[in-house]
Formats: sequence, structure tokens, C-alpha cells
Amino acid sequence: MADTARLKQLAQTILKDPKPAARLEALLEIRQFDDPRVTDLLRHVSQKDRDARVRDLAGNLYVKKKVATMQSADESAAPGLSVETPAPESPRKVSAPVRSDTWTCAACGGENSGGSICRFCGSERYAAAPDAAPAYAPPVHEETFQPGEDVFVMNLEYAAFVAGRARRPRSVAGLACGVLFMLPFLVIGAMVIGLALRDISISQALAARGIITPGTIADKRISSGDDSDTYYLYFEYAYNGGSYSGEQSVAYEVYRDAERGARVDVLLLPENPGVAKLAAHNDPPTFLIVFAILWNGICWTVAIGMFSASQRHGRLMREGRLIPGEVTIASARTDSDDDYIVTVEYAFRAPDDGTLIIGKQSGTRNDLKRERLPRQGAPVAVMYRNKNHYLML
Repeated sequence: MADTARLKQLAQTILKDPKPAARLEALLEIRQFDDPRVTDLLRHVSQKDRDARVRDLAGNLYVKKKVATMQSADESAAPGLSVETPAPESPRKVSAPVRSDTWTCAACGGENSGGSICRFCGSERYAAAPDAAPAYAPPVHEETFQPGEDVFVMNLEYAAFVAGRARRPRSVAGLACGVLFMLPFLVIGAMVIGLALRDISISQALAARGIITPGTIADKRISSGDDSDTYYLYFEYAYNGGSYSGEQSVAYEVYRDAERGARVDVLLLPENPGVAKLAAHNDPPTFLIVFAILWNGICWTVAIGMFSASQRHGRLMREGRLIPGEVTIASARTDSDDDYIVTVEYAFRAPDDGTLIIGKQSGTRNDLKRERLPRQGAPVAVMYRNKNHYLML
């Protein structure tokens, strides 16, 4: 009775629950029932369900059920084996006559052709719809992963581990290399900060202790970059019998109006006359400060993100456990670099409470360009730590 009640509950979920995830979960459980009504239900869902993933899974399970039924029939008919034909069951009594028209089951909503018993859930044709079924709590269970060469692997770095040829998963070089790749950018950012701090210190010292001495514009030049030009004035000055020179970036208008040989005021430090700026342009290095903030902000954000991902991945590999899953949908596309990007949606049950989890994983698999993608139901290996931390290898 318990199995019959559970079968009815699953059939109602598959046919009436509005959430595709719940219907997928019920399909994965109902396939374990050895009941001819399950086969009819799978065929019905594979044709009528409004969600493509549910239709595909039901179709796959329906084919498996039909193949299993044919194999069982072949084994029963094998020569040399005696088969007892079971006595026919006594007909079930119903309160209304059997009719050959099409009717809809009040319990699960399945369409039936004639008869008085629903072929999907087993309810009587004239029975009233039952109360809403209680929320389903999946049983607590654990599944053990079986290594094998037939398991589909998205990242070939894990192939030996998944096949059982390696005791532990090989570390993925991409994460560590990404962190190392960012090191030069972080060094450049530190240098830019150093330059900005030096210029700020010089501007503050000149403003506090600087003295003005006459000088002349000796030359000017333009430094052209990819996106903009920088304008420089080269000036010369004398102090306490010594000759000095300096170069300073200025705005375009100052550069345009400056003439070689023109007199200018130079602001210098008495204790270090070689440190000087044009007196009219002792401004803080605003551009350098903004650039340093943006550069370091972006670089450190990316570097911290990569480092965190590397640490998180390492923790998954250390503390996670390998559990079985299966492919629900596989697709592929070719990107602008002619790489073959394979995307797999997969399903597995959490080992702690049996919750059905559906995930998606993508990866570059150029070796599959001329090969068939993994079929629906193909086994996959999932490294699982908790419901928020898992990875299809």
C-alpha cells in the first residue's frame, strides 16, 4: 500500500506540479517503480509536458523502460526455461460501468481511454479528487560513485581521477596561473602609487618651503600615446651659482602659449635646488592619483577574486566527496575563436538529505567537434561539499 500511495503521489507531482524541478525530481524517483503504469506515464509526459527538459528526461526514461521490458520478455521466452503463467487476477469491482470514451483522472489529471482505473496513478475513474498531497521530503541516503571510463568529464584534467587511475584529482593550472598572471599588474600598480605619493610630497614641500627664482623655457615637446597626447615644457634656472634644469607636464593651453626663451618663475627647494616646478603650475598630480586608484582597484579586485576562487576550489578538492550524477541536456556551440564550447545540464542528489540538485557546467572541448555529445542519462562525476559548493568534473 505504501508503494501504491507513493506512486500516486509521484504521478500527481509529475502531471500537476507547476515547477519543472519538482517534476524532474519526481521522474527520477518514479523510474525505480516496476509498474506498467509508469511506462504509460513516461510516454504521456514525454509528449505533453510544457517544459523541454522534463519532456526529454521522460522520453529517455520511457525508452529505457521499453528496452528493459523487451529484454525481460526475451529472457522469459528463452529455450530450456520453464515459465509458469500466473493465474489471472480477479477483476476489480467498480461502482460504475466501464466505458470506452476518453476521460480525465480527477486525482492526477492524466488522460485515459476507456476503463475505470487511471493507467497513470491507479485511481478509480469515479473517485473524488484526494486532498493535496503533503510536501515530499526526500529520503536521507548516500550514493557511492563508481569510477569508470564511461563517465563524461568536462575538464580532461580530472579524467584520470574520475576513471580511477589517480588517487586524487589533479590540480587545475588555470586558477594558479591566473593569480601569477596578475603579479606584474600589481607591481605596476605599486609603482604608480609610489610615483603619485612622491609627486604629492614634492608639491606639498614646494608649497610649504619653496622659493621662487627666475628661469627660462628652453624647449617643449609632445609625447603621443594611443589615446591622448601629453605636453611637456623643459626649463632652465640658476640658484646659488649652480645651473639646473627640469621638465614638467602642462596643459595644452600652457604648452601652446609657451615660447622658447620666454622667462618663467621657478619654484624650488632651497635645501635641494634640483627639486623644482614651474611656480604657476605646482598642482597635485590629480591624473596620476586617479589613475593609481583605478588601476589598483581593478587589478586588486581581479587578483583577490582569482585567489578566492583558487582557495575555494582547493577546499572543494580537499573536503569534497565524489558522488554520481547524470546528464539531463547537452549542447555545444563554436565561439569566435573556433573553440568548441560544450554546455551540460546535469542532475544529482545531495548525499546529506537526498535533495535533487540541477546544475550547469561549460567548458572547451575541441576534441568533441566530430564526436557525439553525452547522451541524456550519461553518468557524470560531481565533487560535492555542500549544496552551495559543488562542481561537475
